[in-house]
Amino acid sequence: SCAVTMLGLAHTILDLHNVTDLCLVPHFDNLSLGIVSGGVDGILKYTAIRTRGDNQDTQQKEFETVLSMDICSLDFPINTISSLTHPEAPITLIAVGGLTSEIHILARCQTVSPLFIPICTFSLPKPVCTLILKHNSPPGSPNWCVAIYIGAQDNEIHEYNLHISQTSNQISCQVGSHTILGNSGAELTSSSCISQGHTSHVRSLFLGTINNVEFLFSCSNDGTAKQWCMVNRVCVNTFEGHTNDILTITGTKEQESFSLFTGSKDRTIMAWKEHTKSQKKKPVTTWEKATLDSTAVVTSLLYTKAGQLMVGGTDGVVHCWGKENLKWLELGSQTVHNKLTKMVEIEVNGIQYLITAGDGYGCSNIYLWRVTI
Repeated sequence: SCAVTMLGLAHTILDLHNVTDLCLVPHFDNLSLGIVSGGVDGILKYTAIRTRGDNQDTQQKEFETVLSMDICSLDFPINTISSLTHPEAPITLIAVGGLTSEIHILARCQTVSPLFIPICTFSLPKPVCTLILKHNSPPGSPNWCVAIYIGAQDNEIHEYNLHISQTSNQISCQVGSHTILGNSGAELTSSSCISQGHTSHVRSLFLGTINNVEFLFSCSNDGTAKQWCMVNRVCVNTFEGHTNDILTITGTKEQESFSLFTGSKDRTIMAWKEHTKSQKKKPVTTWEKATLDSTAVVTSLLYTKAGQLMVGGTDGVVHCWGKENLKWLELGSQTVHNKLTKMVEIEVNGIQYLITAGDGYGCSNIYLWRVTI
């Protein structure tokens, strides 16, 4: 049977700027964890924390903050950030979007200062809700190409290709083709969008692979989630069942099956399990749906490496769900914030940690929780 999951507070970062999103980045000494957080005040903040000792002594502080500094002040409230590190070179990209139509791309190189360097800015027709980055370079290519997928308030999913180059003293970025999913993969003059689609704001995106084919999953204020084939950029499936805005989406591949999770304002989480069968020598995919109840509006979902579904919401409680005898059961819950906005998983020295951001008690905090199973 599954054991109850408890969260033990390992470290607190007083961020003090109403965190709306965060991402993890490598720190230059490879011994520390770098966190980039964005807030409604338009501040991007970089914080590095380092483990202390072997973590065997429960009385010993497990982490210490070794560096905290504002890296950039933008002119708009930030609501989404994403990072991507070069697989071979010490370069990390940070993409930032928010309540304007601008996308800001920053770079961090371990060999130059300052920590992060603004390298380009481009605009969409409407404000940005969510974005994710993906490596897009052909195998063996000397150039670094990155795809950025953006969900916006124009109800579209935009895809841009970024071409990154580095010299001895400069990192530059060229914005290439822009596509909108649903336009049959046709390249537009200024941009591309994934249409066919959503009838309201696109709130969250997730990339997953099924039967060796890559798909982009999206969710929207229209109460639906969609599955987009990245071969031809068309919608192949629509997930229905929620009765209000879907705010967050995530997924995981277990053994031979793929599972998708959506969290909504209707205070439910829907778990969609993929089943693929061969019919007339062609694969046919169906989705089995299970509904999990939440105590609040669901704002963040995280599927952990240990096979647990962490659910966070507007009541600041993290609920842990697991499967027993093929059925979803709630294993435990704990209050971590007044209102939770983001969760990220990290493993340090073989120990599982959960990083949460949200409104704390009197200030905006980022917490590191040690997960004990």
